[in-house]
Amino acid sequence: MKNLKFDDSLCKGKSAFNRMAKLQNDIIDSDSADDAVTLLINLEGRTGLTFVFLLSCLPILAKSKNKTVFVRANEPLFKLMKKINAVDYYSCAKDKDKIFKIIEKPCFRPIECPEDIFKLVNDIGGEAPIKMSEELTDIMVSKMGEMYINALGHSKATYIIGGKYFKQQNRKYCFSCYDTGMGIPKCVNEHFGKIGHSLVTDEVALKWAMVMGNTTNPQKGVSNGVGLYTLKSFAKANDGVIRICSGHSLYIYSKGTEKYYV
Repeated sequence: MKNLKFDDSLCKGKSAFNRMAKLQNDIIDSDSADDAVTLLINLEGRTGLTFVFLLSCLPILAKSKNKTVFVRANEPLFKLMKKINAVDYYSCAKDKDKIFKIIEKPCFRPIECPEDIFKLVNDIGGEAPIKMSEELTDIMVSKMGEMYINALGHSKATYIIGGKYFKQQNRKYCFSCYDTGMGIPKCVNEHFGKIGHSLVTDEVALKWAMVMGNTTNPQKGVSNGVGLYTLKSFAKANDGVIRICSGHSLYIYSKGTEKYYV
């Protein structure tokens, strides 16, 4: 069994996503005789819940590569992982041997069909002291469901994981989606290859995917290419934030500003 250590703070911005991407690559590229890796995480600084969600998905990433990851982390990180219901942790012979396993709970679950998406997003009222009308609930299910529908329909992923949680301090809902698929840029370039369009960089591909009407799966009589644009419009209308990390590109929408990073 091989040991990997990660001692860093993950909050927001390009550099944090770069460090997260490196950790994922270290797991994918790890070479151990029995394909098992123990990941030792010690996060002392501020860690955003987006990255807590991504860290929680590392065993799923490993499984998609026919590997096994055991995560051992310090107590502050475990508390955050419990907050998003991503962990079922237990004590072995010694406290330092605490590990976690992925479980199916309301805030963190596999996405395998449209029904899973509706159940996940429709549960939004369970964690917050806010009563929403049936109409508002339907709007939330429709808008946020687009994110998971896109992953389910385009990523060709072995695993898709949905997460959600409620930020009590600013009374905001947060939804996350992680998949082990090809990524948006590769999906766009595969489509471009089929229609005779020259291939583009990951950043250009991601920008193309964010434009209303652009789709890699055109169908007659069906309104395609609205998912990511709808998500962006919903965020704009509700003072929300979007972060999309795919391929070698990163998109962030926040406070009326869009930025792309590579």
